[in-house]
Amino acid sequence: MRILFVSSSPVNRQTSIGNSFLNLFDGFDAEFYSLYSRTGYPDKKIKSAFRIAEAQLVKNIFNSKKIGKKVENYEETTLEDKSAQKLETTVKLNQSQLKYIARDAVWKLAPWKNENLRAYIEEVNPDLIFSVLSSNSAVNDMAAYAAKISGAKVILYAWDDNYSYPYSKSPLLRAAQFFRRKKMRKTAALASDLFVISDIQKYDYEKIFSRECKVITKGADFSKREEKPVLHNNPLKILYAGNLALGRSETISHITKALEKINRDGKKAELRIYSATPLTDEQKKVMADSSNSFFMGSVSALEVQKLQSEADILIHAESFKEEYFNLIHYSFSTKLVDCFHSAKCIFAVGPEKAASIDCLIKNDAAVVAKSDDEIYEKLNRLINDKNMIDEYAAKAWEYGKKSFDRVNIQRLLKESIEKVLQKRN
Repeated sequence: MRILFVSSSPVNRQTSIGNSFLNLFDGFDAEFYSLYSRTGYPDKKIKSAFRIAEAQLVKNIFNSKKIGKKVENYEETTLEDKSAQKLETTVKLNQSQLKYIARDAVWKLAPWKNENLRAYIEEVNPDLIFSVLSSNSAVNDMAAYAAKISGAKVILYAWDDNYSYPYSKSPLLRAAQFFRRKKMRKTAALASDLFVISDIQKYDYEKIFSRECKVITKGADFSKREEKPVLHNNPLKILYAGNLALGRSETISHITKALEKINRDGKKAELRIYSATPLTDEQKKVMADSSNSFFMGSVSALEVQKLQSEADILIHAESFKEEYFNLIHYSFSTKLVDCFHSAKCIFAVGPEKAASIDCLIKNDAAVVAKSDDEIYEKLNRLINDKNMIDEYAAKAWEYGKKSFDRVNIQRLLKESIEKVLQKRN
């Protein structure tokens, strides 16, 4: 079986999408291929890849021969890659939503549906295309084009709310979203199966797209919990590792303020923050005061596992700001599964109507602060009660074992793929 992943980011352990795809398909008897648009290189489990670099689209908008190429060397970073990475970072730091309209326009005008891409798709000849359903029209278009050329079946996975209208009342932004929604409906109609990440999203998307949706998440091996003596650090080690976009950096800054208050009579706990999210110096300064909390930059997924095993408390954070709610209320962070698997106490902060927070509350799998005002009260109590830390570490593991065992998750995925491919034959 040949599976073609279509995404914006490369499929590797350092990207959220890559981490999820590789986790879901770990151990599958299949060959994996990748079609993507951002800088970076795929995991070595990917047999071959093709990249349509967005920087190329801008430079060669009237020259189709120079757009898109097969990725040959998964290790070497060229000067062209470094230049594109710099551009991507600049774009990420730009808060204007107009950048997405500009991106859509470039993809609409550039001749990326060319012989380079067609030849690659025909060479791969995939049996299945596995992609995301998002408001990124470029990814939706790439998946649709690959399906048209190859005749392969399509399975889509949606894990953020990219369908709702933006918080902004700007007529231009709302008009742009109108056309993206139309594209999402058209793309969803191509799919033989549509996976979502939470029960809340399943309920809404089944109504929106008039079809059955199946809930699937990243899984882990919960067959055996590592037995080791519980020794707490002094001061306690608190860890946040993950995305800081969509207002999460501000939530972390509130945790830092709570820690500053808790530590006034002596250092009881320290927070270390690891993230690859591009941030301004001012954002870093507000979030990490270098006394109670420290910004450590980015580390590999393997290093994150080690850091989690050494920590006392792990942080899950979402924003309380209304402008971000539509973007996060369906989401269930893949990092949460890693937190459950580490068997560590989780301290979660976020609105209770967000899917991840709702799940943690209903299953009593974390200590949860449902408002900014609760952060100090809940965190102070937790830091001063080691038994409570141990209790919620056990609860995190037990909930993970019950709901996110990789064997059960992969069984659902395999059954779905087998049914889809039987229809093709």
